[in-house]
Amino acid sequence: MKGLTLNQEAQSDLEALNRVLQKELCVKNASYLLGVTERHAWRLLAPYRNEGTRALSQRGRGRASHHALSGETRDRVIVLARTVCTGGNHSHPTELLAEREGLFCRDPRYAGS
Repeated sequence: MKGLTLNQEAQSDLEALNRVLQKELCVKNASYLLGVTERHAWRLLAPYRNEGTRALSQRGRGRASHHALSGETRDRVIVLARTVCTGGNHSHPTELLAEREGLFCRDPRYAGS
């Protein structure tokens, strides 16, 4: 487990799943401790049996989002938002960057009408 770090929630999950494997706790009660349904507790237990603690860590940790901007574009947007696009609500800079700078949001929820 070199370099594997679990947050506090994952450590609590690990403890509950270990108690299930040691037959100190049934899956139904473990699901209550985990804050998930019994069915989902079974889904968590299966990879834990096969992969061990690594199954509880978030696989995407440390990776950039698929929607992340390049560092250069991100820095440019931040500078423009702080200088050119001041005032207004949170949608206003998006609209101004699209109109003035040709920077369009990829997410259709924020692309404007």
